[in-house]
Amino acid sequence: MLAAVWMVAILLLAHYTANPVTLNREQILDSPYVVTGTVVGDPASGHVAVEREWKKQALSGTIEVAKLAATGAKAGVAYIIPLAKPDHALEVTEAPNSNGTTLVYPATPEALDQLKSILDYEAKLRKQP
Repeated sequence: MLAAVWMVAILLLAHYTANPVTLNREQILDSPYVVTGTVVGDPASGHVAVEREWKKQALSGTIEVAKLAATGAKAGVAYIIPLAKPDHALEVTEAPNSNGTTLVYPATPEALDQLKSILDYEAKLRKQP
């Protein structure tokens, strides 16, 4: 009985702590815009309802993100999306050292804490002489 309880405890621990979201610090820092937003409709359409833009407070409402479907984003899910605007169209910033991979991150409380930490660190670096 004790062994069965121990196994269930280990399985629950593995289930709830496996594969935590880890933001790519360089991707966040290299992005001129970082939004928290929910994918609206089909991800192929690229429509994202912006809840917050973290760096410049420049984006709001519903925006269109090119090639959003390539990230594996799902409709109705909130994500942290690092964005660039290379050719007058918003697209997900390529993650450095990732062979062209574009990453978006589920907007979990832990991921948002990581984002705040990265942006606070960047702000601290800018204030140094």
